Amino acid sequence: MRMVAPICDRSELQRAMLCTEQEGCYVFLYDRIEDGPCAYDYLQDDIIAAKRMCLEAYGIKDSDWTCIPDPPPGCQQDWISQVRLADRSQGGGRSWEFERLQEGEWTPIEANSSEIAEGGPVTSIDDTAARPPQPPLQM
Repeated sequence: MRMVAPICDRSELQRAMLCTEQEGCYVFLYDRIEDGPCAYDYLQDDIIAAKRMCLEAYGIKDSDWTCIPDPPPGCQQDWISQVRLADRSQGGGRSWEFERLQEGEWTPIEANSSEIAEGGPVTSIDDTAARPPQPPLQM
């Protein structure tokens, strides 16, 4: 299950998404309203803990959340639309290149698109040095 909500009390963060998985509930935070990769993520034990964190840190109430469909297999959890990492099976593509499903075909998203954060999101443990520092939680 995934849910989205606006963040109204912090100027640098614009929206949040919750995504429940077997290992817990991810809290994805975005520095823009438009669909795209998250700027920050946190893993909580469950959706109750994730909602509590969002209420305490960002003022998001239960009534602010809207349910959205889960992504299809192979798509990015933190995007609303159907987006996946570019096919690297033929040796091409870098870790921050994405494709969007449009009219039944996977279409590359240009690296200079406003939908892609400069430098690309962190997609593996090797990329963690490039991750910007996480914002402090306001509790």
